[in-house]
Amino acid sequence: MFTGPELSLFHDPYFSIIRLNDELCQLRSRNTGHCWMIWKNYNADPFRIELYHKHHLQDKYYHQQRRQVCSVRNAIRIIKEHDRYVLSCR
Repeated sequence: MFTGPELSLFHDPYFSIIRLNDELCQLRSRNTGHCWMIWKNYNADPFRIELYHKHHLQDKYYHQQRRQVCSVRNAIRIIKEHDRYVLSCR
């Protein structure tokens, strides 16, 4: 389950929440429109947080961006760094 501090990271005005449950959060960046999925994979041994990405809401599938992310806070940092990169290329 996501902790209280982790949930507060998702409620950042930087994002709109697409879906949120105990182990998965789908977010959309308000800056780029890119969609992200942060998954607390309890089935993996050892447990890990995985980060997935797609460019458009209508894209059918996410692709794996990072297999092992240290924390939800780190996943949010990676998303924002990716957005800065994408925006600098426009």
